[in-house]
Amino acid sequence: MRPIQLRFLLFYGVTLLVVLLLFRWTTAYGEANLKAPPNVNGRYLTTEPPLGCPANSRLAMTIQQSGIYLNGALALVDATSDPQAPQPQTLTFTGHWQSQMSLTGKTQALASCGLDNSKTQATWQATIVPQPDGAAASSAVGQLSMDGMLPWKFTAQRQQIATQRSTH
Repeated sequence: MRPIQLRFLLFYGVTLLVVLLLFRWTTAYGEANLKAPPNVNGRYLTTEPPLGCPANSRLAMTIQQSGIYLNGALALVDATSDPQAPQPQTLTFTGHWQSQMSLTGKTQALASCGLDNSKTQATWQATIVPQPDGAAASSAVGQLSMDGMLPWKFTAQRQQIATQRSTH
């Protein structure tokens, strides 16, 4: 073999070895340190009525998730409402997942409870209660804060809802 061909083979062999080592290191780092956030998609229904609301009402938070980013909508519903009922189309809350759900937005959900909250910011913060068998979380514990209202602590149960399929 000529010396030039030997240099090319040596160069490409070393380059290939370095790329393989970098790939192996990156894969090991990702598996050890990068974890996907838990799936919090769904509808959460509080177990108690919000302050000042009728005893048969519950607050429902519909959450859509894309990675760590969350969108949601609050609605006041009857405690016996069907979880398969149509979900709100306008998601007025935005937020993120960082060891807990934290969403901020405006809502008129509590207007029927005597609160004029259409122009005030509301913050929904909740911690997911993990399930022992590793299944998707079925409840959240948190608080709802609004201007002019004391923070309301709640427990919310995750509802099973049918997913909407789009037809193209």
